[in-house]
Amino acid sequence: MARTLGAAVTLAGSGQEALERIAASLHSDRAFDVVLMDAQMPDVDGLDATRAARALGYEGRIVAMTGTGFFASTREQCLAAGCDDRVEKPLSAEWLADVVVGRREPSSRAAAFAPLP
Repeated sequence: MARTLGAAVTLAGSGQEALERIAASLHSDRAFDVVLMDAQMPDVDGLDATRAARALGYEGRIVAMTGTGFFASTREQCLAAGCDDRVEKPLSAEWLADVVVGRREPSSRAAAFAPLP
């Protein structure tokens, strides 16, 4: 979906790979604008990868993607790990379009979250 909006997309198959790609982007001429981080991934989970990315100095937006049915405490865990927003999968195409093309920022770390419709 993001590619159809004109976004350059980089995929990672695990949390470790995501972290490596984020780190590499910091040493290039252009860091990622936004990272969609699955909370549950092989090797390193998304929240640990987010903590590590923040420790490396990544200051861009990180949005945790969680499966439906996650408990409310997961919201706080995502914020505490350094995520800027949390959304439930499947993602809304409208939400993704707004974030990818910059029409809206993910909610702030201090904001409350609501599940997608």
